[in-house]
Amino acid sequence: VERLKNIITVKNYAQEERESTQFKERVSISLGLNRQNIKLNLIFGILTTAVSAIGTTAVLAYGFLLIKSGRMRLGEVLAFYQVTAQLFVPLSALAGMTTVVQTLRIYAERIFGVLNSSDSIPEPDSQQADLTTFIFNGQVTFNGVTLRYMEGGPFAVSDLTFSLPAGKLIFLTGQTGCGKSSVLWLLTRLYDPTLGSILIDGIDIRRIPVRRLRLMIGNVMNESSLFSGSIFENITYGAAGLSLSKVEESCRLLGLSDWIQSLPNGLNTMVGAGGLQPEGDIFLRINVARAGVTNPAVITLDDPFSGIED
Repeated sequence: VERLKNIITVKNYAQEERESTQFKERVSISLGLNRQNIKLNLIFGILTTAVSAIGTTAVLAYGFLLIKSGRMRLGEVLAFYQVTAQLFVPLSALAGMTTVVQTLRIYAERIFGVLNSSDSIPEPDSQQADLTTFIFNGQVTFNGVTLRYMEGGPFAVSDLTFSLPAGKLIFLTGQTGCGKSSVLWLLTRLYDPTLGSILIDGIDIRRIPVRRLRLMIGNVMNESSLFSGSIFENITYGAAGLSLSKVEESCRLLGLSDWIQSLPNGLNTMVGAGGLQPEGDIFLRINVARAGVTNPAVITLDDPFSGIED
């Protein structure tokens, strides 16, 4: 649930494959345990029903023998039979398993219906994606870009054209709701433009494999958040295997070093559920550090400095 709530962060750091693998592993474990549970319930139900049937038959047979010998009356035998009949209750429980199985089948159909749905952001074909040797500098160009989130809906971005040189600090300002965040979502292909094209160093981003595109753009959104784990794991979320020295350098540049050194476990301090809950200035700096350590060609910040004092 935590990952799904922060799906934009997952996509911005191109970690869909890792999250998908972890999700499949957890689902596989859950399915295995549920299969074992169902098997045990079926075995228990069958054994209980068999025992109740055999017991009821034995009571009636023995009762009739006692009546025949004059050692017991019919009413007494029937009383024992009523007690034995209570053993048929598990039979009803076993019959109820049919409803449970049908319910699980419907749930499975809905879940796999989502998992098997096609990706709305198509990958380029192998010929278009042959950019392995190309080094991106970060020049961004929007050519007549228009975006609608739904057909017939309002324009989030309308006929946007501009060119941003590489290596420059650019500010995009405007009223709330004018489409600033939408521009950043378009740049990492969280959405594709309804009309127009977006280029990086003259190459249409639809020609760049989605994973590579997102890894070369460090994106800090308003709704960015921290996952349950250590500070080091959060900063290196999009750059697994990054050295400790690189992370420490990034923390120093963002003014996090003194705060981290004040913590008992330093970068290994746990944050998120069950751990430390950084807020405001510190929270934003960690998110900016996470975007910067991937050494992106372009870094975008969606109003992240609103809570940073200096």
